[in-house]
Amino acid sequence: MSWVVDQAGSRTAYNTNRSAFWRVIRRTCRDLVDGAHEFPEWSSHICWTNLFKVSPSKGRNPTGTLSSSQREAAAELLAQELFEWRPTRVLVLTGWSWFAPFAPRLGVHLRRTAALVDAVEAVGTSADCRWVIAKHPERKPEDAAVEQILRHFA
Repeated sequence: MSWVVDQAGSRTAYNTNRSAFWRVIRRTCRDLVDGAHEFPEWSSHICWTNLFKVSPSKGRNPTGTLSSSQREAAAELLAQELFEWRPTRVLVLTGWSWFAPFAPRLGVHLRRTAALVDAVEAVGTSADCRWVIAKHPERKPEDAAVEQILRHFA
């Protein structure tokens, strides 16, 4: 995962500093691992994957037939990734609607959170793992998102 740190601030490639997704991940990881403001090795403490492995050639997320046709295989592959990685925490930054079809296939027991204004939409467990399902942070208050995610992992 060093590419995330290596591309932070890049002017010629994808700049992870410009991504709300990676900013929230970085801040959450830093606080969970040691609370340090500067923690250059933070990306070595995470695993990352996409729910869907095939997306439109022009970018963006798959929808319609492209997502429904791969959902079963994507859930199986995600289950295998989780088996291999054996995480103690899983943060899903897709929002509930994208992740809900995956939960039963993964044996994740989730409960929806009540507050509509919160970034966190569901929390739960599977085996020895804590799960937080949160809205994608793009164009949303990042400080509040990180605070809510950390509170649910505590």
